[in-house]
Amino acid sequence: VMRCSPWNGCVAVIGSTANWTETFTTSVSGAMAAGDTISLAFNGSFTIPATPTIVLNSGFTSCTAAGSTSSNTITVTLSGASCAVANSAAVSLTVNGITNPGNGSYAASTFSIATTRDTAAVNPASAIVIASPVTAVSFSGAPQTGGARSDWTVGFTTSSSGVLAAGGTITIGFNAGFTVPATPTVVLGGSF
Repeated sequence: VMRCSPWNGCVAVIGSTANWTETFTTSVSGAMAAGDTISLAFNGSFTIPATPTIVLNSGFTSCTAAGSTSSNTITVTLSGASCAVANSAAVSLTVNGITNPGNGSYAASTFSIATTRDTAAVNPASAIVIASPVTAVSFSGAPQTGGARSDWTVGFTTSSSGVLAAGGTITIGFNAGFTVPATPTVVLGGSF
């Protein structure tokens, strides 16, 4: 039996275009070769390109892949003269350009992976959560004069599922015209 782990992107941003990484392990008789396919079913609320770009990350030897979509099921067809995926192989691939649906938790049973060799569809271990992005973003520098060295205060409100804890990260992007130190000093305020 093929085993499926939760798909990366399990907490994703509402309405954004994302690259989704799926991982699974083939069965003891699940080896694949050129011409074999992997079927990835997404919940019907996701928008999938007709011919998504497929990136083979790991578990594939000398393979390339092409994707096609029908009714939110992506069929990934393997090719390459020496293409191989072993029995009991940990496999990872990425589908580029999927548009996430609205805010909510989408049941694991509405997503699945199956292959030409492992035909019983397997679902991820947990629901896929699409969260609203942070809101009320503000940037304020002091001073805000050309060429000056300044301190910047960044404010935002987390989403309803955006709780942060130890180990969590916050990524702040500045326009390329700014010079940001390699290891800036960060002072936490407000709700931290």
